[in-house]
Amino acid sequence: MADVLFPFLGWMPDLKKKMLRLNWDSFTLVQQLKLPVLFVTGTKDEIVPTEMSQRLLRSCPSLHKEMLTVEGGTHNDTYLKAGEAYSQRITAFLSKCKELS
Repeated sequence: MADVLFPFLGWMPDLKKKMLRLNWDSFTLVQQLKLPVLFVTGTKDEIVPTEMSQRLLRSCPSLHKEMLTVEGGTHNDTYLKAGEAYSQRITAFLSKCKELS
């Protein structure tokens, strides 16, 4: 994500390493998931772009994976933009998970 949000840091690897104290290797982790996964993304997410969520979805080996894409949703207001559809989709996904167990 740092490369997406701060591409100029690619030219300064030492500064990048100092700035990044947390290592969230989402692509490595998501490739190990076998449980059902619901990815939620907003098309205007300024922190985790929709393209990144789509890459995670494609990398996830789970047989039960879905994505909810909320038109106009940002990182912090996706649930507001989606309205009732947000809770309905999560409820439906959790119902599927229950059936699988």
